[in-house]
Amino acid sequence: MIPLWIQWINIIIGIIGFLLTIGTLLTSLNLKKHLVKRAEIESFRSRKQNILYQIDGFVNSINEDKIFAKDNKKVFETKLLQFIVEIRTSYTFLSNNSIKKTKHLYNLLNKPILYDGDWKTIATELVALKSYLQKEII
Repeated sequence: MIPLWIQWINIIIGIIGFLLTIGTLLTSLNLKKHLVKRAEIESFRSRKQNILYQIDGFVNSINEDKIFAKDNKKVFETKLLQFIVEIRTSYTFLSNNSIKKTKHLYNLLNKPILYDGDWKTIATELVALKSYLQKEII
């Protein structure tokens, strides 16, 4: 028969071991989140200039080329929508302003019919999104 005080020490050590295991689990999950976020930021930094150039291209296509007027099959609209979705889903660390702009653009582009005024709004929103993205993670 094991003395009672040894049984109590065994119980206390078991509880401490369990708490250490939970602490280690939480720390490793937090580290994983941090590493994923860091990888996203590095990806954004490497693609940032290309993203800004793409936004400029979309704005020029809307304002100068009026490509939306010639786009019967909605190819341009689809490409722009896919670009916005890619930004929204690829980078979870974006500021609230950037997220709001992408949501607003997404809602505008999902309208069944887009008029000239809508395209002017889309161009303006893209310029605003570009400004917000330039301020992200320098």
